[in-house]
Amino acid sequence: MPEFIAEARKRYEGIERTTFYQTDFSTAELPQVDYVIASGVLGYRCKDDGFYTAMIGKLYNSARIALAFNMLDKSRFPQHDLLIGHDREEILTFCQVLSPRVECFDGYLEDDFTVLMFRKECE
Repeated sequence: MPEFIAEARKRYEGIERTTFYQTDFSTAELPQVDYVIASGVLGYRCKDDGFYTAMIGKLYNSARIALAFNMLDKSRFPQHDLLIGHDREEILTFCQVLSPRVECFDGYLEDDFTVLMFRKECE
């Protein structure tokens, strides 16, 4: 959202090597960055079931140190026309194929989970 980018630039414009992008992450060529944070972007319905894992892989490949993302939890999120919940265990199993260290947390919202994927075992 343009408002989020404007606020981030206002708050952090003086920090060296800090850049904010507004783009469609699913089609854009993503730069290599230290951290990728994707909040809410994997919660929208898509006709392509492989979209979610493809995007997790794409985002992870862009991160030098770690990727953090959240998803709605299929077991706790009600049926919805626009949004979709995901099977936590399936997502974590996929992430563990890509990353040597995967952590999962609850508590951001009552019906979601947050995943951290690190490039190295000890960070």
